[in-house]
Amino acid sequence: MVKVAKEKSALHQKYHYDKARVHVEFEVGQHVLVREHRKLAKHHFKWSGPYEVVQKFNPVAYLVRDLKYPNKTPRRVIIRDLYAIRHPSPELEKEIARTPLINPPTEFKPGRFIIYRIRQSGHKWRKRIYVAEIYGPLDPVTNILPLHYFTHLEPDGSVDLEKPLEERKLLPEWSDARGNFTESLRRKTESTEPNVTEVYPQEIDILAVNFPLLGLRLPKEAVLEAKNTMLKRDAPAARRHAKIICMR
Repeated sequence: MVKVAKEKSALHQKYHYDKARVHVEFEVGQHVLVREHRKLAKHHFKWSGPYEVVQKFNPVAYLVRDLKYPNKTPRRVIIRDLYAIRHPSPELEKEIARTPLINPPTEFKPGRFIIYRIRQSGHKWRKRIYVAEIYGPLDPVTNILPLHYFTHLEPDGSVDLEKPLEERKLLPEWSDARGNFTESLRRKTESTEPNVTEVYPQEIDILAVNFPLLGLRLPKEAVLEAKNTMLKRDAPAARRHAKIICMR
């Protein structure tokens, strides 16, 4: 009797849920607002934005990026907290038009190389540029990309992540079986393995990707692409920073 009552109650609830539900899905590139569950003030708006859908995990989960602050880490949002912007104002259209896409959807080819930055708070991360080999394919389930670090060693054995790309002489990094990484493990031995890290593509700032390494040097085309990408993406942030200084 209890089982029958539960099934009858579930069917009753499903009927009324489906009766009022409207099927909605969002596509990559669509502009949306995001519901904020934690208000900063009593009269704070419930919806914030605009945001752009940059990845669709499934019909009810999406990755969105802030169009006003494109260098912020994209956030994962479920569909009930999204609202489509169907008729943007002229001001919003201008904001959308001048906002660059941080990481356009791309294919990652194992064995090729990638130049990127790790987006963090503050401004120092803009100068720290990493070079790595794409160690394996992008996992479609976890959205994790394995990367094998390649670094430039100074004469004293230190690493300078702010060294100009065209001056770097790259060597692969190695670690021991326990994952320990020290200055003495920068060379391959019988007890070491590649120093591989796992990243989420949406959490890094990709500057150039899918290029081969020329000996121990970066190809000129990849260096030029990385520099041009940095100029385009850092310009809006520089303008905002200058505006803040002028206001002070």
